[in-house]
Amino acid sequence: VGALLAAIGGAGKGMTLSDLGLAVAAGPEPGTESAGQQVLGREVDATGTVVIIAAEDSQASIERRLHSLDADRRIRRRLGGRLIVVPLPNVGGAPCLFATVNGVHGPTPAWTGLGQRLRTIKDLVLVVFDPLAAFCSVPFDTEINAASAVTGAMAQLAADTGACVIVSHHMRKDGGGKGVRITSEEQARNAVVGSVGLVNGVRATYALYGVEDEQAREALSKKGRTAKLEAMAHDVVAGGIVKENNQASRRQFVFVRHEGTGRLESVALDSAPDSIQMQALVASIRRANEIGTPLKASTGANGIGNGKIKPI
Repeated sequence: VGALLAAIGGAGKGMTLSDLGLAVAAGPEPGTESAGQQVLGREVDATGTVVIIAAEDSQASIERRLHSLDADRRIRRRLGGRLIVVPLPNVGGAPCLFATVNGVHGPTPAWTGLGQRLRTIKDLVLVVFDPLAAFCSVPFDTEINAASAVTGAMAQLAADTGACVIVSHHMRKDGGGKGVRITSEEQARNAVVGSVGLVNGVRATYALYGVEDEQAREALSKKGRTAKLEAMAHDVVAGGIVKENNQASRRQFVFVRHEGTGRLESVALDSAPDSIQMQALVASIRRANEIGTPLKASTGANGIGNGKIKPI
């Protein structure tokens, strides 16, 4: 599966991907019935080798991040060598994996060589490229053909290895216009830079974006924290799948960043924001239409009032 993690600046893409990598590589704690630790509000049920190729984070910053997430090494003691993080700033910087040659966008020899090495890892389950832009000299954010070349190669790597390939990318803070806040799933999807080519080319897109002030205050209060303006702006985000091809849940969550670990922790609000409620409604209507059973504005067998809308 090829997937995209898109987030506004400061939302914590790198920390979240490190958290996911730890959870997948470590697996569930022995003697527990849990499927695994939670990441972005959901239990992780996959275990295997994880490769994170970090284009912007040094070895020292990665070690600090892992220590923040796992200060007592309880998780890292279970890794067994299954977490491989490549800090590219320490080895000469990020290679160009996609370039344009004679007007044709495509993978470079560096991509071919990397793919060959990844295919030798038998239990590979997750590969992360963070961030995507650092590996590309093709205009994937403005040209659909360039984006297709990138997502197509990622999909092929996922198919060949059986692993999930995730690339991180940024998104605008506005919902499609200057000063317009993101208040819907569609706006979040459109706010991904280069959204047409990238989002359409991957199997799933997960977005992390801002919440309204009222929900930020409530979320911080639920965690026993004061609703200071800085915390409201930087420590509370909404997130969820905004595009998927495998019938995954499109439930949108609200997260508060833990002051110690930096981990995004889900918080249940007394009443979900109107924007998130609307996202659940729109997602259910869209899904019903895609599978050929469109909903009707009635309480009949296939009506909206007959339990067809998935709760959030």
